[in-house]
Amino acid sequence: MVKKMWLLGSLTLIGEIVIYAAFDSPGRLFSFADLLSIGISVVFGIQGNEWRESSLLSRGFKFVRTVTAAGPEGALALHVAAER
Repeated sequence: MVKKMWLLGSLTLIGEIVIYAAFDSPGRLFSFADLLSIGISVVFGIQGNEWRESSLLSRGFKFVRTVTAAGPEGALALHVAAER
């Protein structure tokens, strides 16, 4: 949700709540709900950057180039310096 992906974040939160309401097994160390939650985490780990890229492109951003930086501010500074 921090990256302005409100729909995906909201649906995931609702989905996790539904999964635990439907499949949690109180008293057990590990439940089916836990397995589903781990599966969702793996999918997000694999697909997350592609979803973020798609979100940015749909909001009008354009890909210019890839830079290596310590963080977003550093990447922006490198981009601005290269444009001059």
